[in-house]
Amino acid sequence: MKNELPNRKPTLHKNFDYSTDRYYFVTICMDDMKNFLGKIRNGKIILSSIGNIVEKCWHEIPGHFKNIELDYFQIMPNHLHGILIINSVGDGSPVPGKLPKTICPGVNETTGDGKPIPYNGKISLSNVVGHFKYQATKEINKQNNKPGRKIFQRSFYDRIIRNERELYNIQKYISENPLRWELEKEMAENLDMLF
Repeated sequence: MKNELPNRKPTLHKNFDYSTDRYYFVTICMDDMKNFLGKIRNGKIILSSIGNIVEKCWHEIPGHFKNIELDYFQIMPNHLHGILIINSVGDGSPVPGKLPKTICPGVNETTGDGKPIPYNGKISLSNVVGHFKYQATKEINKQNNKPGRKIFQRSFYDRIIRNERELYNIQKYISENPLRWELEKEMAENLDMLF
């Protein structure tokens, strides 16, 4: 019997341009939902060494992309939540000298048949999240001397933030997430029901 991957729910909206100026809520999960990033104690995250690398790489995102701003962000033991803002005040290109034309190996968005979409000067949400995951994985594996180890799940969850009320609710959800850890830890894929 042939081993087949399970059908996965597509995380991106099929006909939406994810390089559009917007606020985006993302959830990035660890491989096999392992608690690599830290522990919750008294409603606060205590980061592991891997969690510290992930936090550092997240805060470095605007240094790699001129048109990306960071909003609320929270690391949890086995996932992280963050709001990324695409704001194309500039031309949307990567910061000079920081990224090659193909963004980085294995990170380009793909067409439905798996072929990479060539870089066209627009940075999309997938490019940003992919670059973040690539950088964090590279640093974590270097620190732990485990080249090639998978750190993150293959994709990520996203939500296009449509108005100020939704932004407020998501910011509140992110900031209160450690307090709700026991209730929320198994529900990362069910975030839509919260808004």
